[in-house]
Amino acid sequence: MLNFRKNMRRKMNCTRLLAGFIVLFQSVNNYAFAGGEVELNSNWRFLKADTELNADTATWDEVSIPHTWNAVDALNGGGTQDKNGADGYYRGPGWYAKTFPFDDEWKGKRVFIRFEGVGMVADVYLNGHHLGQHKGAFGAFCYELTQHLISHADNELRVHVNNSWQADIPPLSGDFPVFGGIYRPVSIIVKEPTCITPLDYASSGVYIIQKQVRLESAEIEVLVKVNNGGKESAKIAFACRVIDGDREVVKGISPEVSIESEGKTDLRQTLRINNPRLWHGRRDPHLYAVEIKLMVNGTETETLKIPLGLRFYRIDPEKGFFLNGEPYRLYGVNRHQDRAGKGWAISTADHQQDHEIIMEIGARAIRLAHYPQASAFYSLCDHSGLLVWAEIPVVDCISDHPDFAPNASQQLVEMIRQHYNHPSIFTWGLFNELYNRGGPNASALLKDLQTLAKSEDSTRPTTCAVSRIDPALCNSTDILAFNSYPGWYGGTPDDMGNRIKNCYETGNRRGVAVSEYGAGASIHNHEQNPKHPKHNGPWHPEEWQTLVHEGNYADIKNAEYCWGSFVWNMFDFASVWRNEGDTRGMNDKGLVTYDRKTRKDAFYFYKANWSEEPVVYITSRRHAKRTEPITDIKVYSNAESVELSVNGIAQDSVTPDSLKRAVWKKITLKPGENIIEAVAQQDGQTFRDSCKWTFTPAEEKE
Repeated sequence: MLNFRKNMRRKMNCTRLLAGFIVLFQSVNNYAFAGGEVELNSNWRFLKADTELNADTATWDEVSIPHTWNAVDALNGGGTQDKNGADGYYRGPGWYAKTFPFDDEWKGKRVFIRFEGVGMVADVYLNGHHLGQHKGAFGAFCYELTQHLISHADNELRVHVNNSWQADIPPLSGDFPVFGGIYRPVSIIVKEPTCITPLDYASSGVYIIQKQVRLESAEIEVLVKVNNGGKESAKIAFACRVIDGDREVVKGISPEVSIESEGKTDLRQTLRINNPRLWHGRRDPHLYAVEIKLMVNGTETETLKIPLGLRFYRIDPEKGFFLNGEPYRLYGVNRHQDRAGKGWAISTADHQQDHEIIMEIGARAIRLAHYPQASAFYSLCDHSGLLVWAEIPVVDCISDHPDFAPNASQQLVEMIRQHYNHPSIFTWGLFNELYNRGGPNASALLKDLQTLAKSEDSTRPTTCAVSRIDPALCNSTDILAFNSYPGWYGGTPDDMGNRIKNCYETGNRRGVAVSEYGAGASIHNHEQNPKHPKHNGPWHPEEWQTLVHEGNYADIKNAEYCWGSFVWNMFDFASVWRNEGDTRGMNDKGLVTYDRKTRKDAFYFYKANWSEEPVVYITSRRHAKRTEPITDIKVYSNAESVELSVNGIAQDSVTPDSLKRAVWKKITLKPGENIIEAVAQQDGQTFRDSCKWTFTPAEEKE
């Protein structure tokens, strides 16, 4: 496919812009942990086994963080999918060790360590002292190091990590591996004795609460959590202002209060912004910044900035999603965070590339399934206008272990507090496909999670993704969505309409979204007139995937009360128990291959329907070796009309239908090489796409 020159320039500018967003994200984090932040990601030692706390590390492997020990074996395939975890890849203990010197600038300061993500149980030790244990593979956690640091020698950090299945930690099951290791960054944070605390569930310690936002004005409350680790009481206050670039919009200062030694307190102030420029999704993802200066005993000790996107939204039971008072249909994708050769241990550049591909397809929303993902990705969505569904890993089933519910609650609080300030997040997901693997009744847990979510954040609705249309599940959250695969797991591609209606009625007509839908596809499997393949078989033709998406999306598009839809999945991803399609250990429902190198035909179906970039794309292009002389040719395009030529012979021009499909019926191929070319005109420019097919008659093949 050939994009327009002007849009290529637009993409290049977008790439430069996104690179700037990454820099901004990093600077925001540094502000958020003001006083100093040092990455602790290089020169670690690692042992993929259990051992004693004081074991000699000389023979351990040298690794860098992020790191996982399952980057390869999570793709073994052939494991078992059950609530006791999947066989076929290493789930067990490992050890990490790191030495670092004491910096003289740390004297008189407080020093913390923050892990952004460890899969999935971490016991952290400094110089032999146990700092704490964290359970959960997706939330950040933070410990204070100050009292255990040695100022005259190297300090040794050791982390015992275990990704074994445990009955008290979600997820208990799921169509994805739980990668072991320290797979997100680690940082040392240095602060003054009295500081904005990083110990509030490893959040920034600051919450920007959008109390009331309208077209005419916006009222926000700034909540700052302060902790005094010093030996004396202190007088504290904070100055706060909202800035728009270099322009100050509004400012204020909180009353001064006392905080006792070893005490903690909350500081608050309310600011009002008149005639705000609203954060309006991809149309205008405008961000202000909230600048906060902490003052201790009259001296400014800490400054941070947090992006602020002002917006309001609602779901109309009959008309769908409204953003800032305007209809704004949420068509989007799901994303898993793993990548080929890396598993979960991915870089900021990897997040950026994924984001760029999602922006390219034209999506307005993304569901980050089935767990909280890296802060870097939420930040990218803030800046680009992608609306985000964030969720906790309560997947398939729960257990009756007495610590399961408390851990699920802990992971919910971590998700909300750590990501509260991202304007892109519009809903908190509480579960996915419960009862898919049996387990006890979840009603009490869901009620508690709903209550907890609303107490933590009353400004956002909760949601869920059900796979069975059960009234108790459908009505357990504020808004509703369901997973369904007509045309793949039974049924036909045009069954989606009835399934949407059924869920809508079961959910008391509150509106509904399709949280998952799609079909598997290999870019190496092709069939000219595809028939419904076995989903668990070796043959997943790319052409069938496109037919499923065309049929499903037609019904979704026509259901006005359907507030959103999320393709499963944006990218192929690891699934240790699968042995289907042409790759073991892979769920191949992605619109893009696992290595991010190939966009499948279905990718361009959505790009033609969603993107403002002009699209001209010949489908089934990889079906290059043909055995039938007569074929239909289908082009995805958002142009007004498309012309086709076959071996230089012009065909009639065709106007794409409402699903952006232009089809030429019963085109005859000649023996040997055939050149197929599609051409469109727009804004006085010509755009074209071409491919080659080779037709070999049956008698010649013999």
